[in-house]
Amino acid sequence: MTIQLTQDERAYLAEILVWDEKRRSAESMAAHVSLVLGGVAIALAAVLTLFDLRDVVILSALVPGVLAGLFLVAMYRVGRARVNDRHQIALLARKLEQAS
Repeated sequence: MTIQLTQDERAYLAEILVWDEKRRSAESMAAHVSLVLGGVAIALAAVLTLFDLRDVVILSALVPGVLAGLFLVAMYRVGRARVNDRHQIALLARKLEQAS
């Protein structure tokens, strides 16, 4: 049983294949940089807070630092999920191209 793809579907698969060849490594690297920066932000906020334990420092250094770090870690998770999903689609597209 053969299924014909529409022009839009073929264009989308071609776009995914080009992305997988050219941009996957850059997006993966950006996600990893986000993870590193998130870890540094959390660690820096914790160290700055430990050196000066006052309420003002806790509110002005620890809370924003940890929130920024958690945001960057969340960006890593979303970025890696996107890269992995698109890579899986590209692998399936290549297998389907070879089979037909």
